[in-house]
Amino acid sequence: EAVDNSLDACEEASILPEIWVHIESTGNNRYKIGIQDNGVPIEGTRGAVGIGALAIGDIKYKTEIGMFKEMITAESPVYLDFRAAYRLAQELTS
Repeated sequence: EAVDNSLDACEEASILPEIWVHIESTGNNRYKIGIQDNGVPIEGTRGAVGIGALAIGDIKYKTEIGMFKEMITAESPVYLDFRAAYRLAQELTS
C-alpha cells in the first residue's frame, strides 16, 4: 500500500518515482519495513510526505467508509482525492 501511495503521489506531481524499501528482521517472524520516496509534501502538512496509519489497518477502512458515505449522501458530484482522505484520517485519529 505504501509503495502504491508513493507511485500515486509521484504521478500527481508528474515526476518519475524513486522508491527505496528497507526490510529488517526484528525476530520472532516480525519485520520492520521502511519506505522512502521522492514524492512532494502533501499540501498543508508542513513537510510531511507520508500518511502513516492511513496505509493499513483500521484507519484506512474507516477513511474509505467515511469517504464512501460522503459520496452517496451528497446532492451533487463530490471530487475526493488523497487530500480529502488525509484530512478525514487526521480527524479520525485526533
